[in-house]
Amino acid sequence: MKNKLDILNVSLFFCKFAIDLQGIWLKMNAMSTITKSLPIVFMNLVNYS
Repeated sequence: MKNKLDILNVSLFFCKFAIDLQGIWLKMNAMSTITKSLPIVFMNLVNYS
């Protein structure tokens, strides 16, 4: 019985870990998108002023 519980705990841990990794990856993706678009936004601001 204890074995099944351990397996469950380990799989839950890995699920949480995978979700955390996905969240970190999404945040990094969003950040890189923002930093890529910043020069374009800056150029537009300069052109309009």
